Amino acid sequence: MDEIDSLISDLTAFDDEKYYNMDFDDVAKLAEPIMDRLVEIGREHIDKIGSLLNKEETWSCYFAIKILRGLKDRQALPYLIDFLKKDNEDSVDYYENYEGAMYAVQELGKDALPALLAAVKEAIAMEEDKTYLFGALFDAKSEEAYNLLAEIADDFLKNSDKYDVWLDAELFFSSFREQERKEAIPVLEKIKARLDRYVEIDDAIEYLTDNEAYEISSEKSIQRLENEYKEYKEKTDAILEKDRQELKFPEALDMDESSVDFDDGGNAIKATFVFKTRVLQGIEFASLFRGEKERVVIDNSNTEQYAPLLMAIEHAIYDYCQQDSSIKDMNIINSLKAVRDNLCEKFEEGSLEQWIILGLKSFLLSSDYSQAEVLACVSKVLNSAKLHRAESGSRGYLQFMSEFFEHPEDFGDDEDGKQYEAR
Repeated sequence: MDEIDSLISDLTAFDDEKYYNMDFDDVAKLAEPIMDRLVEIGREHIDKIGSLLNKEETWSCYFAIKILRGLKDRQALPYLIDFLKKDNEDSVDYYENYEGAMYAVQELGKDALPALLAAVKEAIAMEEDKTYLFGALFDAKSEEAYNLLAEIADDFLKNSDKYDVWLDAELFFSSFREQERKEAIPVLEKIKARLDRYVEIDDAIEYLTDNEAYEISSEKSIQRLENEYKEYKEKTDAILEKDRQELKFPEALDMDESSVDFDDGGNAIKATFVFKTRVLQGIEFASLFRGEKERVVIDNSNTEQYAPLLMAIEHAIYDYCQQDSSIKDMNIINSLKAVRDNLCEKFEEGSLEQWIILGLKSFLLSSDYSQAEVLACVSKVLNSAKLHRAESGSRGYLQFMSEFFEHPEDFGDDEDGKQYEAR
């Protein structure tokens, strides 16, 4: 096998569930030497690198765009433009890829203009709003970009109805800002009068009117936001650190991922505690329980006492089901039975049973319950799942949970403002 084919094979090997479950930085670090070598020798093999852009959702597509951007060769232009043409309403999930391709085209400079102009005109004629394709042309200063913007603006002012269905006019015409031509200001004022939403248009007008004053104002805004973020971070860290110290295993809390929401008065109203999955997995379940072993029965007389623990179990189930649309009530029932009967056992990686266990561990790090109480709560949720399935069909319990967690106020929810997650 030639070196180029071997390197391409190494790159596509990352298109595997194993790597999609890893941290972004870890995967990028593994791929870095492969990408560096492809940048060194890739100029003669752009067709093979460009062919990796056919699936936007893959690691290899992301890496191929970075390689083509590093090569800065006009031979890559057809592949990059064809990729940008795929941009649609679902592209937000892979915006890094489209953004990278946009910059790669821009960095080719004047060489890219003829093909880019043709592609943009084609998209406009087809009434297709291609955010990143348009950005490749209009977010870089050029006579060609300005003239086309002015042409479309003139037509928009005469026939705005035909653009309403498909064009984000606010974002599109705000690109006049990047062209840095004051004669666009009157045009932007007229466009603004046609729009219900024009924050970006106002921003462009302000910049074109006096870019020095705009930059000063922007710097002040940035400084203000940085100060607000610093204050928020200090308050958040203080709250999280206090709670971290009260945990049975403080090292389990992921301070970088956990967060706190504040009301307008600066009071903490909700905290989301995110725990490190690997640390949770290493904690012996038995070490989180109180010592009592008496049998516990949960009924109307003590349900409120166990509500937080019941909520932790159901929240773990709900979070898992949000990621797997194939789950039905019977899957949940079977998983709850397995947890009830084997509470301290290890379950399969990525299974619903493991997810419930991790949710329980996250909650028990800062709560005192006996093993009997935990088992009673698992049984209570199990009975609830069975009841809802019997009354409302194969997804009756799932429907109940969906309604509860999306609209808790309808159920008189009385949560303590804390949420526990394992990642």
